[in-house]
Amino acid sequence: MISDARVAHPRVSVRRWCEWHAVSRSWYLGRQARTPVDPDLGLAKEIEAIALKWSGYGYRRVTHELARRGRPTHHKRV
Repeated sequence: MISDARVAHPRVSVRRWCEWHAVSRSWYLGRQARTPVDPDLGLAKEIEAIALKWSGYGYRRVTHELARRGRPTHHKRV
């Protein structure tokens, strides 16, 4: 029988976590300090530029324009 009581998990130190996962502490702490980079930021800017230049373009035309510019992208990403 499973009870609904919440079980508090013990906290694991950074040193122990790094030992378990075979990574250095400097790598782990460096990853914590980094800001995440959005891989779609460039694509979003390019889509916005196309939409501003040709306001009547829908997702199909924007997708074709991206392909013409050498950046083939699936229409669902547009």
